[in-house]
Amino acid sequence: MDTIRGLIASNETITYIFFSTDSKESLPHIVSTENLSVVSDDCISVRSWFSSAFLSKVCDNQGISLVIWDFVSDAGFLLLGEVERIHEINRPYSFAADGETNIRPFQVERQLVMRVSKITEFGQISAAMPG
Repeated sequence: MDTIRGLIASNETITYIFFSTDSKESLPHIVSTENLSVVSDDCISVRSWFSSAFLSKVCDNQGISLVIWDFVSDAGFLLLGEVERIHEINRPYSFAADGETNIRPFQVERQLVMRVSKITEFGQISAAMPG
């Protein structure tokens, strides 16, 4: 398997990063994100304000895929693996205006660490070809 560090370093023009997961009922969920970093030769991490729906699906099914893709050159990679851990990295404080009774739950920025088990090429042409 090519090292993740090598793939990221050789693709400085990454324009899209997508996470995909599904629930036990096979309901898919796709998230667009940024802030990709390499943790080790087989782990990457992504920082994002993941929705509660996405986090719920990850708790149900830790299998996950990540697409790193440059739209202009149509070059990218599909990484398959499992969520190793998720932890909070930013929990901003939220204040209610005077007299406000409906306070939305505040959002939490999290870091998701994924252990990669397989890497394949990805692009509009390669994704459309069978096999």
